Formats: sequence, structure tokens, C-alpha cells
Amino acid sequence: MSREDRYTLGGVEIKRPSTFKIEKYKITNANRLANGDMVADVLSRKRKFHFTYTAISSTELNKILDIIWENNDYFFAFTYVENGVEKTATVYPGSIPAELHRPEGVWIWKNVEFNLIEQ
Repeated sequence: MSREDRYTLGGVEIKRPSTFKIEKYKITNANRLANGDMVADVLSRKRKFHFTYTAISSTELNKILDIIWENNDYFFAFTYVENGVEKTATVYPGSIPAELHRPEGVWIWKNVEFNLIEQ
């Protein structure tokens, strides 16, 4: 696996998602003036990371869930590569919907989606 395809959560390498999307936004303190104009101070720049797995084994999904769901830690490190540069963010998880597909006794999860929101 190339460095570009590596994703780690809490220092643990996880399966490369089928789709990975980064949403970037600014946290602002915005107000309207008496004349209706808006003024804003940029407080911070944050990212939201969207993961989609069209199919993932129970073993690989449990590795992710052990980090973001099964323990009492709320924040953890996420490391990825963007435009050839390794980046790290402290994140917390959003919801984690998934569909169980169990052909012949094998636990496979389909359409698993979750996001990680920068602290």
C-alpha cells in the first residue's frame, strides 16, 4: 500500500475507503450591522472527513469501531495524505450507519458511511 493510500485512526491503520471526501469550512463569529451589512471574524478553519465503504468485512469494520465507538475516548488522531502531504487532525465521530449483508454466514457490511469532524 502506498503512503497515499494510508489512513490511520488513533495510530491504527484502517482499510482504505471506497470514497473519501474532505469538506473544508470556516468557523466564524458573524453579525449584522445596523445597515444590514454582515461582518465576521474567522475563528478557525475546520475539516470534516467523509468515509464510504461499499463493502467492508466485520473484522475491518470492528477495527474502526473499536477506535471511534467502543471506547470512552471522544477525540483521537486521524492521519491521511492530501496532495502528497501527510496531514493529521484531532477528530470526533458522527453517526455510523451500515447495512448488514451476510451471504453464507460471512459478516459483510455494505454502504457503511461515517464522518470525522475536526475538533
